Amino acid sequence: MAPANGFQNEPETLPTDVKVELINLLGQTGLPPPGVTSFVRPDVIPQLADAAEVLEAVRLPAEVSVSFLIPNERG
Repeated sequence: MAPANGFQNEPETLPTDVKVELINLLGQTGLPPPGVTSFVRPDVIPQLADAAEVLEAVRLPAEVSVSFLIPNERG
């Protein structure tokens, strides 16, 4: 389960607060930790340009670890 993968496949960019709400709800399900976001080039994947804001705003239960992707220097 990785919201970031889903968000980047959407033709339109979802508002940051919608992404945060979805991630928070997923974090309460008991499923494996969600892949919160990816820090990628906004000119390549504009749907994830708000990665820092999403990561800062997410409020998951303490027992849920947060994961995110940071690509290599070329990515």
